[in-house]
Amino acid sequence: MKIYSTNKVRLRNILFTLIVLHVLLIVPGARASEEITLEDVYPEDGATEVELGPDSETELRVRVEEPRSEEDSADFYKVEDGRPTEIIGVGQIDKRGIAEVVWDGLEHNSTYYWFAETNRRELGISSFTTEAAEEDRSFLDDITEGFEDEGKIKWWTVVLVGIVIIGIIVGLIILKKRKERSEEARMKRDQINSGLRR
Repeated sequence: MKIYSTNKVRLRNILFTLIVLHVLLIVPGARASEEITLEDVYPEDGATEVELGPDSETELRVRVEEPRSEEDSADFYKVEDGRPTEIIGVGQIDKRGIAEVVWDGLEHNSTYYWFAETNRRELGISSFTTEAAEEDRSFLDDITEGFEDEGKIKWWTVVLVGIVIIGIIVGLIILKKRKERSEEARMKRDQINSGLRR
């Protein structure tokens, strides 16, 4: 009886030790590997000329790495003076790990601060500046905007610059021809005048 009870106690102690080791060593490692990170912010931090929709809105978007389930969501907050002041919205995390909300009521040519968080991780504060209102934009803004499309030149800007260069070249050729013709006409006139004098 004593041998049986001693083995039983030893078995319980071994099981207890294994459970404690599992809780202390394995579970925290698993949690660390499941930790969510937020990335791929839109608009990018420090972005300028962010376009606004018809309701003075823009989209906020983050990517959540390795979400636990589709029920996970990300909360988006407006930030003023380094502190969240109001919730912008809650975005459900889709199968791609993307959470997004629409932030409306924004003003043109203004800078806004925001951040997002899930139940396990938060994204640092990001900022963006909205585009100028249409009436505040100059013709030069519209032309130079072609050179600011994520480092690529818009096709119509290339066409416009090509037309201007061709126009300048054609204009120079025409001026040269006119100068040559007027020079020839002057020489003929001089020859006729000198012939009349003789």
